[in-house]
Order: sequence, then structure tokens, then C-alpha cells
Amino acid sequence: MKSYKKCIACFYKQAKRTTNLVTDDPEKLKEINRKIASYLKGVSLKRAPADLSTWTVKFVYGVTGCADPYKKLKDKYNRIAKKAIPWLKKMVVNAPDPILMGLKVAVAGNIIDLGILTEFDLDGTIKKAIGGGFPLKSYKEFRKVLDRSKKILYILDNSGEIVFDRPLIEELIKNHAVTAAVKSGPILNDATMEDAAFAGLTKITRVIKTGNSCLGVNWRLSSKEFKKAFREAGLIISKGQANYETLDGMKTKAPVFFLMQSKCPVVAKYMGVKLGVVLFLRK
Repeated sequence: MKSYKKCIACFYKQAKRTTNLVTDDPEKLKEINRKIASYLKGVSLKRAPADLSTWTVKFVYGVTGCADPYKKLKDKYNRIAKKAIPWLKKMVVNAPDPILMGLKVAVAGNIIDLGILTEFDLDGTIKKAIGGGFPLKSYKEFRKVLDRSKKILYILDNSGEIVFDRPLIEELIKNHAVTAAVKSGPILNDATMEDAAFAGLTKITRVIKTGNSCLGVNWRLSSKEFKKAFREAGLIISKGQANYETLDGMKTKAPVFFLMQSKCPVVAKYMGVKLGVVLFLRK
């Protein structure tokens, strides 16, 4: 997916929101805005929004000297989400179709996106996602691919959210070899190995690092381990908007299924869907 002019305002808002987590010094924000403006003059909008957003956010990290501005918030939502594990797991295990329910639970957690949203109703989102409609046409296709796939690469998204991925992964590992991927370092509230360990994922399945701290999938900067898992997978499950933005135009050997909620007007328009809907579609 390419970027659009409307994305530029969002880059600045995201930078300001991230800066405010560290400092209220107006001079710091001015310096960051100058760096962003200079950077954007020399880049092409043909690049994915997540790609350009990565580097605008990294300017914040560099100027403020804080390597992980979202650390406290990530820990907070990890703790909140972890309390729901027994309930979520029971819901999935007891469902007529545990895989389908697992997908619904996993996408409910996708609303926990501090990089885009500042407010959200966690309980309401869970109930809506679980009780509401789900793209069953894509699900039927997914089950066909799943049945013939031995290896699955599960590209995780945000901290807190990965707790909601756990019940689905626990169902998948019963018949498949699942590798989950997290960021190698902090970027916004994206999940890292520390978050995966807190959610208990490292105890139930293989978890690897992408080799970088970029939003979405940055193939050029990805590790050999991640690329190997990507190439060997018979099925790839991609969580969240940034992964969609960066994988959308990329050639892949294995079928990729995107699981997310449409949170951005620009991305929703690009995809031809309404804002706020649950999406489960094949690349």
C-alpha cells in the first residue's frame, strides 16, 4: 500500500502524541517537526504509511533520548489484558468451532492500538467482536489452507493485544507448528519478546524476532531467521494495520490472511470498507 497526502498530518500527530509521553518541552517538539518536515521532503509517497511512520517516530526517540516512550502504557495494557486470559481461553475451548472463536477473540484485541487510538472500550470491543459478524467467506477459505499447512507464521502486532492471540495460537499448535514473530526493539506499542513472555506465548510456541524495530514488515531489514520462517510457512497470519500496509503489495509464496479492524479512514477507503469493521481477508 502507498501513502497519501492525508497521511502526513497523521505522522505529525503521532509524533506529538509520542513526544508528550516523554516531555512537554515545546522546543523538543519544534526540533522533531523540523526533522520530520526535512525527512518527508526527500521520500516518496509510494512507500507504505507504516514505513514512513517508523522513521518519523524514531526522530522522537532520538531527540527526546527515550528509547521506549510507550513502556508504561504497554505494561499497563499487558496487565489488564492478562487478567482476561482464563475467561478468553474458556470461551474459545468451549466454542462449537474453537478456531473461529479464536479468530474473533484475536481481532477483538486489535483495538488496543496506542499508536493510532487514544481511547477505546475494551469490554465493549470484546463483546462486539465475539457476538458480531465475521467474514465467514474468508474463514471457509482459511480453513482449507489451514488443513493443508503444516507450518504457520503468526505475525504479532501490539502489546496487550498479544494476550488475545494466545487462545487462537493454543488451538493452532494442536495440529500445526506455529512460529510467532515480534519486534526486535520498541516502536510505539508493538509487541517485543518481553511482551510475548509476559503473555505466556514463549512457553507454548516458538517466538522469534523480526530483526528490526520497524512498524509492519520491513523485509530489507528483517533477520535471516524471520525470512526463513516467512519462506517456509505454508500459511501466514498477519495481525494489524501496519502489517497489512507493508505486506499488501509484496509477493509471497504462502497465502497471507490479514486479521484486523479498520481504524484509519485512509486505509479503510483504500480497502473499500467502512471504518471500524472487522476484517479477515486473504492477500
